[in-house]
Amino acid sequence: MIDDLLAGVAPTIQKNALQLIQTLKDRGYTLIMAESTGDHIQHMADRLYYFQNGLLHDNQMTVNC
Repeated sequence: MIDDLLAGVAPTIQKNALQLIQTLKDRGYTLIMAESTGDHIQHMADRLYYFQNGLLHDNQMTVNC
């Protein structure tokens, strides 16, 4: 579980962290990440969930929370 790994981090360090995450994914690791903005990680995600107006969304359904 990784929580807001990229928040407030310099762009160079963000790039290194994203490369490490991609390497772990390529090696078959399962990662659960929470990010304030998904812009940096959504292209790597196999599945993406997000909250919008109190509803939980993914690419297949919306759930009232």
